[in-house]
Amino acid sequence: MDTAINYDYDSFTHSENLETFGLIWLDVNPNNMEKNRNTEQQMRDIINHFRKFEDLDRCEEYIEKTSKEDRLVLIVSDELGRELVPRIHRLQQVSSIYVYGMNNTANGRWTSQFAKIKVSTVQLDELLVQIKSDQRLRARVQEPFSVHIFSTGCVSDKSTIEINGHTNREVADIYLYRGDSIDNLEVVLFEIDATPHAGSTKPFANISPYSNFPEESEVLFTLGSIFRLISISAGDDKLWVIRMELCTDDEHSMKYVLREMRNKYRTGETSLHVFAKLLAEMGKFDMAEKCYRRLHNEIPSGDPSQKDVCNELATVFSQKGEFNLSMEWRVKASKIHEYRNLRLEEKISKCEEHSAVFLRNCRLCDRDMKIVAQRAIVVKKCNFLDLTNNNITPEGLPILANALHHNRKLEKLDLSYNTISDIGVSFIAHSINNSTVTILVLNRNCITDEGARYLAEMLKTSRILVYLGLHSNLIGEQGVKYLADALTTCNTTLKELSLRSNKFLRDSSIDSLFAILKYNNALDTLDVSDCNISTVGIARLQDKAKQKSGFHFVTSTKETRHDSPPASSWVKVFLSRIK
Repeated sequence: MDTAINYDYDSFTHSENLETFGLIWLDVNPNNMEKNRNTEQQMRDIINHFRKFEDLDRCEEYIEKTSKEDRLVLIVSDELGRELVPRIHRLQQVSSIYVYGMNNTANGRWTSQFAKIKVSTVQLDELLVQIKSDQRLRARVQEPFSVHIFSTGCVSDKSTIEINGHTNREVADIYLYRGDSIDNLEVVLFEIDATPHAGSTKPFANISPYSNFPEESEVLFTLGSIFRLISISAGDDKLWVIRMELCTDDEHSMKYVLREMRNKYRTGETSLHVFAKLLAEMGKFDMAEKCYRRLHNEIPSGDPSQKDVCNELATVFSQKGEFNLSMEWRVKASKIHEYRNLRLEEKISKCEEHSAVFLRNCRLCDRDMKIVAQRAIVVKKCNFLDLTNNNITPEGLPILANALHHNRKLEKLDLSYNTISDIGVSFIAHSINNSTVTILVLNRNCITDEGARYLAEMLKTSRILVYLGLHSNLIGEQGVKYLADALTTCNTTLKELSLRSNKFLRDSSIDSLFAILKYNNALDTLDVSDCNISTVGIARLQDKAKQKSGFHFVTSTKETRHDSPPASSWVKVFLSRIK
């Protein structure tokens, strides 16, 4: 015989639910019937976040404590509904109410007074069929959508609205007026003007073939899309119309904003931790709390981010005014011991100040970067940091990048043979111009055209970087265009550029490389050996290079060893000085 389950309010918290919709079932002792166990599973299939209550007061308390940004669907027996519904009907978080247990005539005497009551029926099974049908529309009409509003100067506002996307105005109008009426909310229609091929990335896609609503034409915008506000107007029908247009990431007014956002939020990195930080920054503290709690439960013991998560969650509670909880999480954070790598610490301690720190082939990982940043960059103030051939990913780069401006002696930074990728490059590129680094080596790091774009933006404002090593990456035609644009219009200090063994570099890049040779007078060495440029293309570039006195144009791996140092004479002098 099965044992009845006690669904106690104290056994769960709101922080468990990361979804917008929740389903609540209130009835007197529903666990005694085997049929109701099957019904519970059917309810979970409709809305995954599901709670059962037998006590009316606890159910009401749960509803009242639910965030106004969430949406609750309530299933209640007629007996308890008569008492509960009048008390919770006004709450914004209550989306819809379904009543069962008596004949329709009896129910109609009181249910007709409340607009959120959708169905009143005798059988619970009939109710579930209706709820399943309604939920498909409800999820589309009532899903809250967070909007971060900012200008190129500062963040000016932030809000939560209700939004639904269609390309057909008539269909959109239907959805605007089919949602449940909720106090203090306005009906808003967004009209978005978007160009299909705007910017370097695909901004949106037509998802109509995959929609559950074949009568509609739908598009899906890329996560993080940015729109420019054109106008706001209100009609006689009390409908607000907001006109916007999709921005591209190459627009001049957006470049610096996006750069700051990428550095601050690690844009491109898909993790719950980053999402929690964003929610907290936007003032969505209830949602941020849910993410941080889940993250805390999922992080393995000993993970270096565990302490940060506890401190950040404490900050969220402080912002919410829950200071006792904030202090509890501060205490938890203080009990988490800092990560140590004694061999690494000893190796750095043996290095002299203002000298080279060689840490290649040390099997270092992201958690070691805090030690490297503090002890090698800040304390020892090394002039050459060699981190070649370790296990460094984008996770470790913000720590290194933020430490660069604390060392005015560091001249060469070598991160070759790691996996920092484009995201890691964005952190380095953002910080390098505030440092004293003159030689930056990023060979074999899975860098694509996007990473080359970050480096090109860095070169446009760089005044001291003289060597950039990018061999054995994944840079192609578009990436070379970005670099050529910077080197032919802005940069006058870079002396040597290595693009060796970038296999995506083909004849389509010849015009960009030719422009570098023709218009840049500072560069004296360009390495394009072991790429996929044809013999004819190489010959054309060689002819142009010969016209530049003293220019070293490397087109064959025979001219230089695989891991040879930069070829420029001034670089050789520097390397001999710091060895």
